[in-house]
Amino acid sequence: MDDIRMTDKRLFGWRVRSDVLLPDLLDWEGDDRIPDVLFTVGAVQKGHEDWRSFTPGVWVGPAGELLLCIPDVAAYLVEGGSQVTIEPFLPITAPDIRAFLLGTVLATLCFNRGMMPLHASGVATPHGALLVSGNSGMGKSTLAATLHRCHHLPLISDDMCALDFQNREKPVLWPAFPRLKMWRDSAQSLQMSTTGAERTRGEFDKFHIPVAAQDFHADPLPIAALILLNRCPRPAEPQITQLKGLDVMRQRDMVHRWILGEALGYGPLIFRGLASVARAAPVFELTRSDDLGAVPDLAARIIELASSPR
Repeated sequence: MDDIRMTDKRLFGWRVRSDVLLPDLLDWEGDDRIPDVLFTVGAVQKGHEDWRSFTPGVWVGPAGELLLCIPDVAAYLVEGGSQVTIEPFLPITAPDIRAFLLGTVLATLCFNRGMMPLHASGVATPHGALLVSGNSGMGKSTLAATLHRCHHLPLISDDMCALDFQNREKPVLWPAFPRLKMWRDSAQSLQMSTTGAERTRGEFDKFHIPVAAQDFHADPLPIAALILLNRCPRPAEPQITQLKGLDVMRQRDMVHRWILGEALGYGPLIFRGLASVARAAPVFELTRSDDLGAVPDLAARIIELASSPR
């Protein structure tokens, strides 16, 4: 295949060898270990008698395997936490294929490999990772972009990062890759050009905005603070509440694809990961309006939270 070449990349500390071009990921510069994860292009077996249907197009296997079939995009088979087979229904370079590979498939790999995927965007501060979590559309990317561009803080993730909590008292966060995903209006509010930028999916008015490698923090770091975003229906002053203990552990939405993770058998891992976050980092719930003009002040307040003594 002329438009495919093997390339080794870095992702969550893993060495990734991929048939699919992954322009957002940093090159592997570590040791000469064999790849931890392989992304290969090939035919995907669709029928597995002992697998359970999770949702339309999604099947889970008895050992944490995943079969994900996205009509008109691709089928993905995840096995053993180290092997992903991709059967494309679009040209292999289409961003739609990477959208699911670096989303649901990547979250599954994290679960398989004993890490908890966090549904969060964030930046690196002198105190550690400042993370912003929330459901899609809550403004994670816009806040992360504001913290990065206006406060000159290195980006660590946009939408997903990975928590390694083998040391339960001192979990560390693995950054993702140097890229932002921005809706056109949010990008314009930050004077970020989308001219020539790749769309995240063919039909979306949302774009991949590359971040220079020197403006990205690539190494693992502790969590300084985690902000959970909610939205109020009308303009109002932001409301900030600190959560502790069990209230933090109830916030399963901070886990990327947590319902799928439980279906795969990783409920205990999610429980331990949330407990680790509750012990190690201050967690705040922030309710905000949709006003893009309020984002700069909101970003400044969030930085204060990450800098305050716990």
